Amino acid sequence: MASGGSLRKRKITPSIDPRPLSPIATGSQVSDSRHGHSGEAPQEIQVWSPTRLQDWLRCPRRGWLSRELGAEREELQGEDIDNRTYGDFFTTSIMT
Repeated sequence: MASGGSLRKRKITPSIDPRPLSPIATGSQVSDSRHGHSGEAPQEIQVWSPTRLQDWLRCPRRGWLSRELGAEREELQGEDIDNRTYGDFFTTSIMT
């Protein structure tokens, strides 16, 4: 599958544009299909809240990740070893 596309009916299509404003139809098949003007995959453009617009203006990728994918914050991993791993390591070291 090509990068940035989705597979529909065994056909690679461009990804849907996550921007809040949809550009007008240009006559270019690739551009128009990406912006929902082809008729194959109609887009329902929702009204964006002021907060969502601010997030998108600050960083489009972060705005899309937080709203569309629910990835609010980077998951930080602790520096400590997981208790199960520590137990396995400890038991193995005692046995040898």
